[in-house]
Amino acid sequence: MKSNESIAEFYTRVIIVANQLRRNGETLVDMRISEKLLRSLDPKFDFIVVTLEETKDLEMMSVEELVGSLQAHEQKVTRRSDDRVLEQALQSKLSLNEKRYEQGGTSQQGRERGRGSRGRGSGNAETKGRGRGGRGQQNHVLRG
Repeated sequence: MKSNESIAEFYTRVIIVANQLRRNGETLVDMRISEKLLRSLDPKFDFIVVTLEETKDLEMMSVEELVGSLQAHEQKVTRRSDDRVLEQALQSKLSLNEKRYEQGGTSQQGRERGRGSRGRGSGNAETKGRGRGGRGQQNHVLRG
């Protein structure tokens, strides 16, 4: 089995070889195919191979049942590794955010707009807002 190959792909290759042997007159029983399949697996499947050999009666188990058990194990391993990758990504993001916080927050350099780059809510109270003039008294009269 190749290290990047899935159980389904490997099983397909094994069945092709088994069918070629049968076509050439070889008699193959499921037990022999199962043994060869288990022997040829990638080392990352060693745990499940030992478990299957110890707990299951391989003589009574069909090749399809064996492959089903191996695929279930493969999915569990894949899911766990995906969870680890996600957890590592979240940890990286968290540590990056902590570094930014320690450095005084996110940088606003280059994001400022307008004249004097003060933005809303800053500056002299007399010059705030729009309108005519801006300093001193307002240009309107109150009517009563």
